[in-house]
Amino acid sequence: MKIEIQEYNYSVGRGYSSVCDRKDGWTDGEVLTPQGIVLAYAQGGEKQFHHTSLRMVVNGRVYHRSWNKRYTKRGIARKAREFARDLHE
Repeated sequence: MKIEIQEYNYSVGRGYSSVCDRKDGWTDGEVLTPQGIVLAYAQGGEKQFHHTSLRMVVNGRVYHRSWNKRYTKRGIARKAREFARDLHE
């Protein structure tokens, strides 16, 4: 079994530059915060269930937060920064 390792160069700029819109109302990616990287996923086309989900690993534990609403890329970045800040307080 061959495992491919990918290296990413993240920078704390706009914060949502790696969150991308996909087909049919899906959005996913990573949001870099000063506290770490938050994985983001959102869906919500016209005929789909609206949902946004964030995950972050802190000290070996996976934390998850979700909403029954589809946020934009900018909204996802804002919620991810709030989520990361809440976990590190």
